[in-house]
Amino acid sequence: MYKYDYADDGIPGAISIDQLNSSEVQGDLEQYGHRGRVEDSTNIGESLPIIAALLQEMDFRMMEGWFSLNGYSLKAEIQTTSRQVESSRIHIKVEGSIDDAETYLKRALLGLLFVREFTDLYQEWRDEMDDVDKYPPFKFFDDLAGTAARNNVDLNFDVDDLIEEYEEKRNERADPTEFDYL
Repeated sequence: MYKYDYADDGIPGAISIDQLNSSEVQGDLEQYGHRGRVEDSTNIGESLPIIAALLQEMDFRMMEGWFSLNGYSLKAEIQTTSRQVESSRIHIKVEGSIDDAETYLKRALLGLLFVREFTDLYQEWRDEMDDVDKYPPFKFFDDLAGTAARNNVDLNFDVDDLIEEYEEKRNERADPTEFDYL
């Protein structure tokens, strides 16, 4: 999601994100619940329930949106039921270029191309990216809190554990003077 919000960085490889409009998060929070879902949003990056969930260390379990791949537009739902890749799935929707394909074979080939490119991207993330590129910058979390503040939402919970988790993952220390909202 942060690569979508920080479009100038972009995602490496042939896939680009055009719009993320649905997502599901999961965690164990008494005040928020164990699961939250937002559907048909114009931008989940500005969805207050998703922002609150991410800042409270809930994990994405599903994202759906429009992606571009080699000039084709595809709608896909990417889902995982746990942190294990074996239980993940990609559902290519029959919309956009898939729906416009002249033959069922072309539909299947476009879907397979997307899945291959996505799994290649995941393997690059897992095996080749350094920690600073692999995980969101600290500013991403501050920007999420800023979006909530601009929408008159007071996020009155502690994010110290979140910042410490990403300091460890990114292998660098956060500079509190760079935060405007956290």
